[in-house]
Amino acid sequence: MTMKSMRTVALLTGRGGSRMKDKNLAEINGSPCLSYPARAAKKVGLIDGYFISSDDEAILKAGESYGYQKIVRPESLARADSQHHDVIVHALDFMQAHDVHPEFLVVLLANAPIVLPEWIEACIRLLMENTGVSSVVPVVEGQDCHPYRAKKIDSDGFLRPCVALPDSQVSSNRNDLFPVYFPAHNFYVLRRENFSPECMGDYPWRFMGRNTLPYFLEYSIDIHGESDLLPAAQWLRDFWTEELNRQA
Repeated sequence: MTMKSMRTVALLTGRGGSRMKDKNLAEINGSPCLSYPARAAKKVGLIDGYFISSDDEAILKAGESYGYQKIVRPESLARADSQHHDVIVHALDFMQAHDVHPEFLVVLLANAPIVLPEWIEACIRLLMENTGVSSVVPVVEGQDCHPYRAKKIDSDGFLRPCVALPDSQVSSNRNDLFPVYFPAHNFYVLRRENFSPECMGDYPWRFMGRNTLPYFLEYSIDIHGESDLLPAAQWLRDFWTEELNRQA
């Protein structure tokens, strides 16, 4: 397949700096964290090309070892306050400069090991088969973090409702509240056209476009601290098969 004919491209993203040193390369069950999303995507036959964006040479080299072409991210896109949207746009500009013009983009996060090939493939197929859909995104239900239950601290140091409640009769029982869902932050399947100003969606993930379908997961965790490694390792022992463990 030529560069021009890459219809669907995977982009693995991860910066070097973090509160947890080298979290994207942290060893989980004998493999670096980023290897799990990298290898999962390589098992998906619908993906035609693979790229990795980072400012960190060790991360880029690790991505290359799994067959990902490196995109060196500038320092301005590797700060703690850098926006993922801008990182993706930088990568798309790099692809365009190398004559790669994907219709669909699978964005993977290097610190998110909870991902399976069948999830990625299902999301790609949903996007391909539904022209009115701008993206397909894995989500998990989050009643414990329901906005009606969330509090903020006011200027006097007191807890107040985080959002205005519709009435005073909102139940304190989470199961009485309407279901809410949160992006799993392991991957996104996007249309390239979402990055046109007229197609961008709501903040903070404008790259999802205006019509996002959910792909429901029972569980997800990404690595932000040492305490995240153990539950991730347990899930991967339960669901990451020997076949997946072989490098694609």
